[in-house]
Amino acid sequence: TGLRVEGRDRTADLVDCSWSGPNQYKGQTPAAILAALCKPFGVAVVAPAELGGPIPSFVLEPGETVHQAIQRLCRLRGFLPTSDRQGRLVVAQPSKILQPVALREGENVKEAEADWSARDLFSHITVKGQSAGTRDARGRIRNGASFTVHDPRVKRYRPLTVVAHGQATEADCQRQAYWELASRNGKKLKFDPTVVGWRQRPGGALWDTNQLVRVDHPTCFVDEALLIATATYRLALDGGTTTELKMGRREAYLPEPPD
Repeated sequence: TGLRVEGRDRTADLVDCSWSGPNQYKGQTPAAILAALCKPFGVAVVAPAELGGPIPSFVLEPGETVHQAIQRLCRLRGFLPTSDRQGRLVVAQPSKILQPVALREGENVKEAEADWSARDLFSHITVKGQSAGTRDARGRIRNGASFTVHDPRVKRYRPLTVVAHGQATEADCQRQAYWELASRNGKKLKFDPTVVGWRQRPGGALWDTNQLVRVDHPTCFVDEALLIATATYRLALDGGTTTELKMGRREAYLPEPPD
């Protein structure tokens, strides 16, 4: 016999539902727009001041969910939306602060599984795009914008060409090319450990999402700092309290450059 309880927090409504309010916001800050989008659902917003000043115009696209609109908005300023245990929308960047407690095989890691994959790595990545004419360009269409970045860790000839989103200058292509390289190398490693207890140390902080943790696990060939993507707390009669983590490199969670 057993009891299993599953659920989703309040922000699940943002993922499921479409927006039915005003479809354009002019001259408002990202924090104000986020608050307006979340208010009908009773979801509080935790956003840093670094989200910045007003956006000239933000338009919600027909058919997109509230969460999709929030993702686009956050991407404009290089942030990621997530949620916390209180059902609030939390806007943050992947953490750069290393936690004081490390995860070590044979100490606080009971078992672990690692997935190493080079499937999405390429020897060089080229991003191509075009943009409409501007006053400086004297009305010419800049259809030759492109940028190529090389990955020295990929020894075989494996080229990839990506079409930039929307209108893109050479600077936009460069930004997306470096993001493609960093994101793909970040997603090369997935590490899923089960750790002892729910807290980093007795009476200490909980293991939680967006924590950067040093990992030393020779069996899985992992010796680097990884970011916690999800944390699942478990309680069993025969095993006590454990936390199941899903972790990856910080670069895997960097937001994609805006269109």
